[in-house]
Amino acid sequence: MNLANLNRHFKPLLLVLFILTCNLSIGQDTLTVREVFDFQPGDIFHYLEDKGSYGYFSTTQEKRVNRITILDRQNSVTGDTMIYTRNVEGYEYYVSGYEEDPYYKLFYDYRFFEFRDTVFYPHTDSSIFTYLFSYYANIIDPPDENFPPDTLAYYSNALCNRDINGFLDMSWNYTNIEFGKGIGLTKLVLAAEECNCKEKDYQLIYFKKSEESCGTPDNYTAIHDPAGQTELRIFPNPASVFINIDRPASGNYTYDIYDISGRHILSGLNSGKLTRISISQLESGVYLLSVNINGRRKVIRRFIKK
Repeated sequence: MNLANLNRHFKPLLLVLFILTCNLSIGQDTLTVREVFDFQPGDIFHYLEDKGSYGYFSTTQEKRVNRITILDRQNSVTGDTMIYTRNVEGYEYYVSGYEEDPYYKLFYDYRFFEFRDTVFYPHTDSSIFTYLFSYYANIIDPPDENFPPDTLAYYSNALCNRDINGFLDMSWNYTNIEFGKGIGLTKLVLAAEECNCKEKDYQLIYFKKSEESCGTPDNYTAIHDPAGQTELRIFPNPASVFINIDRPASGNYTYDIYDISGRHILSGLNSGKLTRISISQLESGVYLLSVNINGRRKVIRRFIKK
């Protein structure tokens, strides 16, 4: 066989080998749904949603914090779907009112929540990009032909060198969705060019898996008033018979106790520095104590009834 024939026979083979090599190298960077959502009971994830740069109150500091704990893991009968039971708790910091005179002023408040849910992740052996384009199709704009979307595959130092896959589109509006190996969704940022504002900014700020942890946890269970002028302490906590409200300064204030679903339980009025409240009649669980200072400032504390 002469050199020309040899070249003619081996060119197609070399092309096939080149394509296979490229696919294998891409596959090493591409995570599967199973790899991304590989959670175990006890895993903890904290998410921060910045809600302060969209809408009428475009300069506010509104936010929402979700603290998620994985309680249980199961697989479907066919093995292609992962099923997780989660406990989700956290709070929202939101604009509760405003004044226009003599100058524009916003008032803030906190709203706590806690619930359990069940989430499903199907097609576990599929690429995470297949999952991304299937389940986020409603928020991903068709890419502009001049600015094609980028598929991202890199290691994130911010998430303790975890393997990250994602999608970035800056063709018109800004869209950035990313996932991490074993830590699920890590970023969801949507921005609209016409108003130069963020529609959504939802990011993983902390995770704990077994002995590994990364980021800074959000541990707010007791909130100071927005002015930062009122300190308040509850003790003992947890408690079974009574709780004490301790304030460094005297003055009139009212208090209300709510269960974790927001149902009002009891209320009272006091003017001293130390107040004792009987809670023996309450069922065991988590409760919120809301203290209103002079009808303007509000302080919220969470306590546990044993």
